[in-house]
Amino acid sequence: MKEEKQKRKEEEAVKQKKQEQAEVNRQQWVEKKNFEEKLKVRVAKQRVKTEKMIAEEQKKMEQLKAERKFEEWKEKKREEEKAKKREEKEKARAEERLRKEQKVAAQQKFEEWCKKADLKPKPLPNSFGYTNGKLTGRWRD
Repeated sequence: MKEEKQKRKEEEAVKQKKQEQAEVNRQQWVEKKNFEEKLKVRVAKQRVKTEKMIAEEQKKMEQLKAERKFEEWKEKKREEEKAKKREEKEKARAEERLRKEQKVAAQQKFEEWCKKADLKPKPLPNSFGYTNGKLTGRWRD
């Protein structure tokens, strides 16, 4: 009986030890799982945060690119406007120059005509008129 009691006590002690070891193992496993879960949540939060930062950076880059393109477009439009104004001024100058040349040419032609007109013989009058009470003019009979 004593041996049996002793054997039961030993078996009970071994069983108790196994249960304690199993409890320790279970506790370690639970702690490990909790740690892994917390780590998983932390990694997921960090990933979301990183993705948001990346999205914001991409948005900023697109914004800067759009602003740069807009500035380039505005500069191009300014240059086109300047070129257009230059062309208009040049065209106006050319028209003014042409108008002056035509005016000078017309003035010269008029002066030439005046000189030639002075040298041409005067036409004889074909009409009748009275001078000092006498009839004057050419008679055609």
